[in-house]
Amino acid sequence: MRILIIPGLLLALAGCAMPPQHTAMNLDTNDPKFNSPECIDIRNRALTYDDRTGENIGSVQMSRQYFNREIMLRCSSAAPAAPRT
Repeated sequence: MRILIIPGLLLALAGCAMPPQHTAMNLDTNDPKFNSPECIDIRNRALTYDDRTGENIGSVQMSRQYFNREIMLRCSSAAPAAPRT
């Protein structure tokens, strides 16, 4: 039973961090930072973001969190939340 629970929990944790593509698509287009060169660059990188599915699920989630934070820093005037550790 334990063998089935642990992988399920790991998969659930991996799904907690929103994919960067979703973060980039939900930005406020009226924000002054939205059309900045930095924001345009990170939005383009978000479109081709790859989770590197062969890696540790925990590291994938952290990678997503940091990438999402970077998107918010470059594209939103609102202060982003600190990534969870």
